[in-house]
Amino acid sequence: MSKVKKPAIKSKRAKASEPVKALAGTEEKVPLSSLLLGIALLLAIMVAGAAWMGGSMPQIENRLTRIFDRSAETFGLTLAQISIDGVQGPTRIRVEAATRLKIGDNMFRASPQRIQNAVDATGLVMNVTVYRLWPNHIRITADPVAPIAIWRQGADWQVIDSLGRVVPGASVKPSDAGLLQIFGPGADISAPSLVHAFERFPDLASRIDRAVRVSARRWDIIFVNGIKVRLPRDENLSEAVSRLAQLQAEDMILDRAISQIDLRHSEQVFLTPNNQDRMGTITGSGE
Repeated sequence: MSKVKKPAIKSKRAKASEPVKALAGTEEKVPLSSLLLGIALLLAIMVAGAAWMGGSMPQIENRLTRIFDRSAETFGLTLAQISIDGVQGPTRIRVEAATRLKIGDNMFRASPQRIQNAVDATGLVMNVTVYRLWPNHIRITADPVAPIAIWRQGADWQVIDSLGRVVPGASVKPSDAGLLQIFGPGADISAPSLVHAFERFPDLASRIDRAVRVSARRWDIIFVNGIKVRLPRDENLSEAVSRLAQLQAEDMILDRAISQIDLRHSEQVFLTPNNQDRMGTITGSGE
């Protein structure tokens, strides 16, 4: 008689932290009949227990909750430390209040997803990540929302924050702002991606005079020396800015006697001289 090998069971250690991000595409399928049977049995047990203890369903639920919380406390699984990194002052106070956490809470009830949603809803921070660090620590990291641009609306200027929102009540003059000046419909909500694309190249960013939103899908950048750079659609924005930085590093392209650099084509760069009598072309990366 042949022996049937039993499958080896591999144990996995629980990670020390639980980031709020879940693995995409994971799911667990349970037969409907088994699920219904399990629910029916659970309800029957709860009803029987409630009747035996002479209480209603809410009462039995409260009792079970207290037992669960006491058990967590016994094993040291209650919240003892809340860390919030990346924000300070009033913003930090409001973020902590939004979490609705308090020392002594059951760690099992400190859902990272719920906490992240609550912090995001404040509108004061971005890039929020929540870690549940066993046995007793919740750590939150976030970046403060800050002004990144001023947007020309008619005769007025409006301050735009790093989430692409108009900052209510903020009044500023272009000469005093020290922020990127943006123009055109939809420039407000698209400004964060533009600023982010130039963050890696501060030398380029410091030379920008203004940015104009074109057809709600791309940007024209005007530098302080008057050169206009025509960028491609947003999906290719970062790549185009990197190409511009490479051309500047290798060929000092922004210091040439040209009026326009067209980066809308991935394989070629079109240059327009100041006299506009002819157009030059750079193929590939500029070599």
